[in-house]
Amino acid sequence: DIANYLMSKERFSIQGASGALAVAERESGFDPEAENIAGGVAGIFQWSGWSNTVNGNRWSKAESRTLSMDVEL
Repeated sequence: DIANYLMSKERFSIQGASGALAVAERESGFDPEAENIAGGVAGIFQWSGWSNTVNGNRWSKAESRTLSMDVEL
């Protein structure tokens, strides 16, 4: 689902989508509810700004602060 979304909606190449999938696997194991409280990050790609903004605030750009595949894509 993630690869299809990236290629159809974000115009990623298959190589780019593969790279993004490798990051998601490493960061969260594809778990949209994954949280790292120490880093203040959460979600599939471990966006910053979940519990602190030390690493920026990517979550401020999300449509809602909901740990779900739909929101994170």
